Amino acid sequence: MEDNAKILGVLSDRSPFESTPATLRNVMNGVNAEEGVSVDTAKSIGKKIIQSMVGQSVTEYSFERSSKAVTLGVASSVRIGNEQVQVDPKLLFQRLVLACST
Repeated sequence: MEDNAKILGVLSDRSPFESTPATLRNVMNGVNAEEGVSVDTAKSIGKKIIQSMVGQSVTEYSFERSSKAVTLGVASSVRIGNEQVQVDPKLLFQRLVLACST
């Protein structure tokens, strides 16, 4: 009963059903997904990737980053020219630490 009360309390503060127009939303922190987030269609994106692999050998297949699903966790992005590029904060931090240590 305590767990149900906690869940209902969180959902009453951050209702996932209030956004108009309907967008993806993180239920725990209330953050709405940006326009480029496509994780809700991850299954169909995965099927397209597998279809692009058919008939190719492992050595000749090249995975394109543009074909992957974009998650809500990828919140940081930078515009380079006309293209929006996703920045992974962990990877950026690791590279900065490596650059500082050398």
